[in-house]
Amino acid sequence: TTFLEYKYVIDDTWEGAAGHEFLDGSSSDANRGELSDDSVPDVEIQDEGNGEMLIANVWRYYKDLVPKTPTVVAIEAVSNLITISWTKNVEPDLDYYTVLRSTYSQSAGFVEIRRAKDANNYIDENLTNNNTYYYKMSVTDRRGNESSYTSVYSAFPKSGDTTAPASPAGLLAYGFGDTGLSGIKVTWNLNSEGDLAGYDIHRSTISEFGVSPQNKLNATLISPVVSYYQDTEISVETTYYYKLAARDSSGNTSSPSSQLYALLVPLVFRVDMGNINPADVEILGNTEPLYRTASSTMAKSGSVYDITLGFITGATIQYQFAYNSAETKEGSFATDSGYREYLVTGASSTLSINWEENPGGVSGVIAYSGNQKAYIYWDRLTTAEDLAGYNIFRDDNKSGEPLTLVNSSPVSYSQPYTVSDLSSDTTYSFKVLAVDSGESALESITWTVVSAY
Repeated sequence: TTFLEYKYVIDDTWEGAAGHEFLDGSSSDANRGELSDDSVPDVEIQDEGNGEMLIANVWRYYKDLVPKTPTVVAIEAVSNLITISWTKNVEPDLDYYTVLRSTYSQSAGFVEIRRAKDANNYIDENLTNNNTYYYKMSVTDRRGNESSYTSVYSAFPKSGDTTAPASPAGLLAYGFGDTGLSGIKVTWNLNSEGDLAGYDIHRSTISEFGVSPQNKLNATLISPVVSYYQDTEISVETTYYYKLAARDSSGNTSSPSSQLYALLVPLVFRVDMGNINPADVEILGNTEPLYRTASSTMAKSGSVYDITLGFITGATIQYQFAYNSAETKEGSFATDSGYREYLVTGASSTLSINWEENPGGVSGVIAYSGNQKAYIYWDRLTTAEDLAGYNIFRDDNKSGEPLTLVNSSPVSYSQPYTVSDLSSDTTYSFKVLAVDSGESALESITWTVVSAY
């Protein structure tokens, strides 16, 4: 029979005081139990049994905050049915939960399908198998304050087939477009399952990320016969991680593929053509965006030609330069591929080189004999842009063909060049080849053979 009067203190201020008005907006010194009736009772008395009574207070603060966003704990799909479950909110003035669904998009088309007052799950029935359904929800209190929506969750009701496809494999990344800077192209090996419906590709800037609808790139399922995806929404010199999942016609989804790392960087290729003055200069290669059967024409500035192309960090580029519609190409290089090779690092770079071509033939070669010596003269070569020096060859097997290199490294133009330690009363043949300073140390491909006795 005891009548209770009481109230709460909020931040050192009694409820009902200015700044902590009651539900109807009024200020009062009254206690709970003395207030006039309104849409929300002061207290609710509940019989807990065992002789105990519970006083459940309904908060009456005028500036009521919106409820917290519900926490979805699970979404499960079986044939023609999806169950979405959540943790109940703890606000005492909670009124109902709202569940919304979209049948075609994670960002549009949501309609309310359920209001639940005292529940922690909703079963969505009579659904179509092999279709994706998207859900989000909110909670509303008795004053009509609605929480923000949860994240979007999706599920895929499916029939009795529960065997998922194999995880996709063989993921590779390239820069795509004419210059390789239009985006990142991800390729993979096609799965072999007969009931394969397609693929979903996911991207993040965080390594070892979990796949979710929020990081899925493709709006619609990628065809099962397509083995690539072109990602245009990227920034150059930013690291991205990709994962791919396969889905079959029953809605079974594979575990994600191994993570693919992709960092697209711009490389400037610059070649000085010297006095060649070609009609055009191209760069050829076998790494996307370059191919041995195609070329990219370079821009000209004086005798220098350059082009900026995009490549993925870690790729080894094989390339060479050519001019006049690739009619003339650089010579072979001392690499496994026979091309120039460059390992792409994690930063943009400029590769500046001189045109690699064989120097012209050396003219005016004369040999004079001395005491077990020969004195070699020749005309200075003035047309080779990157001349390193000259190589002198002699005939050691007396066959008339000079094959033995006399000098250990290219010699400068200093007349005469003396060849010593020769045998008396013997005729020797000599030739002089110009050598360039390029990576492959190309020599003259024409020469004159002279003799000395």
